[in-house]
Amino acid sequence: MKSKLVFLLLAFQISCRTAETDSSALDTAIAETNIDIIESIIFNDVELSSVTTRQLPNNSGLEVLAISDSSYKVQGVTYDKGLSKKLYHYDVGTLAGKSSGKSQWEAIAADKSRVFMLAEGSSNVFIFNQDLLKLDSSIALNVPKTHALYPDWNADTNSRGEGMILLDSGHILLLKEKNPVQLIEFGPKTATAKGFKPGDGVDSNESFPLNINVTEFVPLKYWNIGSNSQPYLSDASDLAIGPGGRLFAISDKTNRIVAIENVLKPTEDKFKVKEVWVLPGKIDKAEGLAFTPAFEPIVVSDLTGKDKNLFILTALD
Repeated sequence: MKSKLVFLLLAFQISCRTAETDSSALDTAIAETNIDIIESIIFNDVELSSVTTRQLPNNSGLEVLAISDSSYKVQGVTYDKGLSKKLYHYDVGTLAGKSSGKSQWEAIAADKSRVFMLAEGSSNVFIFNQDLLKLDSSIALNVPKTHALYPDWNADTNSRGEGMILLDSGHILLLKEKNPVQLIEFGPKTATAKGFKPGDGVDSNESFPLNINVTEFVPLKYWNIGSNSQPYLSDASDLAIGPGGRLFAISDKTNRIVAIENVLKPTEDKFKVKEVWVLPGKIDKAEGLAFTPAFEPIVVSDLTGKDKNLFILTALD
């Protein structure tokens, strides 16, 4: 009986030491920083799903553009050290072939002369001119049935693209919402995956190198979220380029902004969360993320009615 007790005690001590040195347990202990609201408005009575910014002509300020998965109107407001009180919108329903139902727009991005919007279910990227008065072209993001990504992609059409970044390679980096959260690099069938490093994103002062003769992109590479990072990004809502040209994502489930590791290598299969910021409790259902030139997060919420749904937050370090 005594020997059995000694054995059990030794086993318990070993298990404790193992738990104390378990690297996976330590990896999840990322420091979290609280950030506060600087300014907020009611950005029209719509459920916002994504947001982006672009420079106004002659560097006269910043324009904030937000979309909704239920509307074909692109909401607009100017920002110059503060949000304008004048709200407006662009109605592109006719250009986008609106018939009935919802737009399903879940991601928006802009380059020097165009605005790109992603419809989640169909996975079509609509490309409008700068004034949002003309549909220049579109790109279908297709995942072949033979591709390893297809089972995850096809399982739920409402859990596909929730954010996208235009890359200087001419490819699109897409953030898949959940089951599982993934980063997917889309490009022409004949292209090779480039991955991502800081500075690879195309901002609104640059031109996305789009071949207008290419109307279909396929997955060139995808990265699953690492298991230790899932607690911070269990459900992804948007993707943006932020401080240092790095990738940042936002989650409505965890109510957090996260910085993704600096480099996504085509030779690797996972990505990690490196830094975490906790959103104020007044923000509920955070769906969209962009940044001011001072790296202040612009967050939009999937709420309507009297609640404010566009927020400017304290700058990220």
